[in-house]
Amino acid sequence: MFHTVNSKFYAIAGVLVFLFVLEYGILAVFLRVQNHHTMQVEEAVVFERDIRTLHDLFYEMRFWEKSVLLRRQPNADKKFGIIIEQFRKRILKISNMQPQASINEKINLILQSLARYEEAFNQNVQYKTDQRLNRTRIDTAYQSLTSNVLRSNQTSLLKPLFNLTHFLTTYRIDTRKSEYQALLLVVDYIESKLLQARLIDPRMQGYIYNFKGLLVKDFELEEKMNSIDQGFDVITVHLMDLMENISREAQDILKLKLLETGKSREKLNKIFLVSSTLSIAVFLFILLIIAREIIYPIRSMANVMKEVENKNILSRFEYHGNKKDEIVQLGLAFNEMLDTIQTNNEALLSYQNALEKKVFQLAASEKELKGHREHLERIVQHRTSDLTVANTLLTKSLKEKDSLLKEIHHRVKNNLQIISSLLKFQANQTRDEQSAALFKDSQDRITSMALIHQQLYESKDLSSIDFGLYIKNLLNCLMRSYKQKSRTIRAEIDIDNITLGIDVAIPCGLIVNELVTNALKYAFPADEGGLIFITAQWADKDSIELLIGDNGIGMPENFDIRTAETFGLQLITGLVEHQLTGKIEFTRNIGTQIRIIFKNFSGKARI
Repeated sequence: MFHTVNSKFYAIAGVLVFLFVLEYGILAVFLRVQNHHTMQVEEAVVFERDIRTLHDLFYEMRFWEKSVLLRRQPNADKKFGIIIEQFRKRILKISNMQPQASINEKINLILQSLARYEEAFNQNVQYKTDQRLNRTRIDTAYQSLTSNVLRSNQTSLLKPLFNLTHFLTTYRIDTRKSEYQALLLVVDYIESKLLQARLIDPRMQGYIYNFKGLLVKDFELEEKMNSIDQGFDVITVHLMDLMENISREAQDILKLKLLETGKSREKLNKIFLVSSTLSIAVFLFILLIIAREIIYPIRSMANVMKEVENKNILSRFEYHGNKKDEIVQLGLAFNEMLDTIQTNNEALLSYQNALEKKVFQLAASEKELKGHREHLERIVQHRTSDLTVANTLLTKSLKEKDSLLKEIHHRVKNNLQIISSLLKFQANQTRDEQSAALFKDSQDRITSMALIHQQLYESKDLSSIDFGLYIKNLLNCLMRSYKQKSRTIRAEIDIDNITLGIDVAIPCGLIVNELVTNALKYAFPADEGGLIFITAQWADKDSIELLIGDNGIGMPENFDIRTAETFGLQLITGLVEHQLTGKIEFTRNIGTQIRIIFKNFSGKARI
């Protein structure tokens, strides 16, 4: 069934995966149960700690209760309120933890008892306050009564007053019924003595009645406080019993959870130990199968390979097992390969002898070829030397050509400058303004061409110029030339990164010169301010769009640039259509705009 290596591999891998999943499942169950029990123990520990904290808070509450009732500390009532509020919050927290039904029932009883306890305590505090106020009034009434009796100067009343003071002090200390009754008898006796001496009047009668009424009220308050104290003690004892019961029950729950956790851990440890032992046994059995079915045949083949490596070609693979096994078949195929190698080796030996003879023949031929190769290398070396000399002469010639071109451009620029200076001199000599204007126009046209030659010999590239830099220099020259009118005129230039050859740059320069000159002369009459703008951008990858315009007075409605009779406009039309082979458009919007579209030949001259 498992004859191939793949089938054996998948069977072993399946068993290992099964063992891994089994162990992982057991471990997951173990950890889950352990985590569940741990959480239960933690909850039980937290619950027991909260109960113990509640127990401590109860005794602290009892301490501050006594302090409030006995007035031992000034802030005892505030501290008692804080403690009882903490006690109530702790009880509610424990109730929200969803404890057992018996504990939950006791918690409800504690809450009910706490409400009765707080109510009884508040009543007791109120009665204590009323009693202190009433005793202050008793002291005041006692002082008024005794002072009035002493003012009567009756020595027979001194002993009753002494008895009154004695019994009042004793009553204040013990507050027993006997002292209360004795105190009333003394007050009645004093009243009778005052009647006998005829010293009693309405004011004295009022002091006696007020004192007796305050004594009666004080005793009634004492009786109420005693009654409340008895109920208060019952509530306190009940709370103490509930606290002790719930504390013992919380400890019992904690012990039970710890015991259950220990038993569960012991049971899971046994299961894990059994499953681990079984997995180790199965794993060892799988290793035994791998050793017998895979490792031993492979090791046998490896031994044969080592023998063959040591030139023992007669060594063969020995098998024990099923011939259908894939590894055994590989060993048998290896034996057949060795048989084939042995047969081929014998054939190769005979072929080697014949080959050695041919090698001797080839060695002789190679020696002859070596001589021919050395001869060819000498010829190539001689030709290389000749090419190096020719290359040096060519480089020198190119440098001389560049220097000559720069010198030509420089001399052309100088000649054009001389012509411009002659025209300027002639314009200054003539008295006819029209002729002087014609001389000046010619001078500006020559200056535009001279700038091109100047920019060419000043740059590294002798075949093209930077169009933007050229227009900027040309515009500066024209503005200086017409400085009287250009003081109020502003110029704006926006030109893309464009380079032009000399045959394109000269007509473009003449066109810009003519249009800017016309704008400076005619677009802004009476020294009005204005704007002259020049833009140039790529219309497409080969064409350039040149726009020259102003915001001056504009051209007449019937104006047509192609039928204009002035030399400058005829020159513009001829340069655009014949020299640049482009198109020209005239627009009247705000001022005048001339749009020219022409092909750029990347600085190469057209033939």
